[in-house]
Amino acid sequence: MTYIQDTEMNKRVKITSYTEDGIYQKLYKIYFPVKKETLEILYPLWIEKRKGMNLSKQDDSKKPQSLGKVLRRH
Repeated sequence: MTYIQDTEMNKRVKITSYTEDGIYQKLYKIYFPVKKETLEILYPLWIEKRKGMNLSKQDDSKKPQSLGKVLRRH
C-alpha cells in the first residue's frame, strides 16, 4: 500500500495491491498513461519537427508526400 498526491483533487489517494509488482504496475499506469495518438495527430507534428532540422539534399528528395502513397496502398 502507498499513497500518491492527486493534484487535481488536492488530496492523497491510496494505491493498494496484494503484491509489490501490482503496486508498481498501478503506479506506472498513473505516471505514464497510454496516449492514443494517431498518425493524423503525429504527422503534422513530425512535419514541423523536420522543418527545424538541418537536412541534407538527399533527405530533401524524400518528400513527405511519399507517405501518402504508402498509406494508400494499405
